[in-house]
Amino acid sequence: MERYNSLFTLSSDVVVPENTVVHYLMNANLDFINDLKKEAQHSDVFHLVKIVSTYPKTDHFPEMLRHLKTVSPFEAAASPVFRIAIHVRRGDLFIADAERVLPNSYYMILLHEMALSTAKCNT
Repeated sequence: MERYNSLFTLSSDVVVPENTVVHYLMNANLDFINDLKKEAQHSDVFHLVKIVSTYPKTDHFPEMLRHLKTVSPFEAAASPVFRIAIHVRRGDLFIADAERVLPNSYYMILLHEMALSTAKCNT
């Protein structure tokens, strides 16, 4: 990953300070995050929380995402650019459900159609 990160940067990339403590949480725990926020307000340590799997909690408590945004140091900025991100997950499907794997061309055609549709909206 570092090799590719050294090739280019994204405007959303954030350089974290040297005094960063990284906390890996298997599940989102709002009490722990709020405690870290309080601790960080009284120290010079930068706490970065990486939630390994948010879905078990956020699927049951979708309002949790709203709360997580309130303790995040990263500001959401409006952009005049409309962006679509597609995550094509394949790893476990090749073993369990290979017949469910769609070809890359399916996604490319879908993206092309979406680009045409959004272009029509701008005219």
